[in-house]
Amino acid sequence: MAGQLADSWAQHGRRRNGHWPAGGRLRLDGFTYGGIGGDQPATVQQRLAWIRSQYRQGPSGRWAGFAPQPYEQLATVHRQAGRDSDARTISIARRADLRRYGDLARYQRAANWLLDKTIKYGYQTWRAAAGLVAVYVIFLVASVIAQHHGLMIPAGNITGLHPVPVATRCMADYPCFYPAGYAIDVVIPIVNVHQADNWGPNGHAPWGWAWATATWLATGLGWALATLLVAGYTGLARQQ
Repeated sequence: MAGQLADSWAQHGRRRNGHWPAGGRLRLDGFTYGGIGGDQPATVQQRLAWIRSQYRQGPSGRWAGFAPQPYEQLATVHRQAGRDSDARTISIARRADLRRYGDLARYQRAANWLLDKTIKYGYQTWRAAAGLVAVYVIFLVASVIAQHHGLMIPAGNITGLHPVPVATRCMADYPCFYPAGYAIDVVIPIVNVHQADNWGPNGHAPWGWAWATATWLATGLGWALATLLVAGYTGLARQQ
């Protein structure tokens, strides 16, 4: 059974890194312990700095020595002690440090950065949900404006219909335009209330090109945020 990690971290004076070696001379990979003690226990940020002190930077500027085990060990100890918030902070730091100190390809670094800045690797998935709601509300307001400025036209078959359907007025023989439903069709993936089947941007109107572009952008953002939401809730974002 692993023993307790007991060291001293002074708040003042010359002590640095809890008397542990620094500058790439420390090796923590495989080091296990069952708890943390000491007369002046380190904070979470000090412990993270302690883990990072084992990395060394080569002549090319690249870092070497990254290992996930020290982070996982530290997070486990905090979680077992009931400090779940600190454990999440450590788990997030592990994935962020992988981008800085690990040997990742460019596309992997880009994916890591995206998960960090959006849903914190699945530990703050609510960010994606909030973003999706924000995009929906913004596009809903824009759809109401477009409705009253001639930027929405029928997308379905209007042959033989007189007068031609307009977004501001309901007709008995053509589906009405509802901004809330149209925003759902454009922003929320998979869900289809058939508003976008019957109405679309009027690219020939003044600023019609801008409205069409905004529609495509909202669709792209909707898919991206929904994907992040699923990745966060299913745990896929944490598999780094």
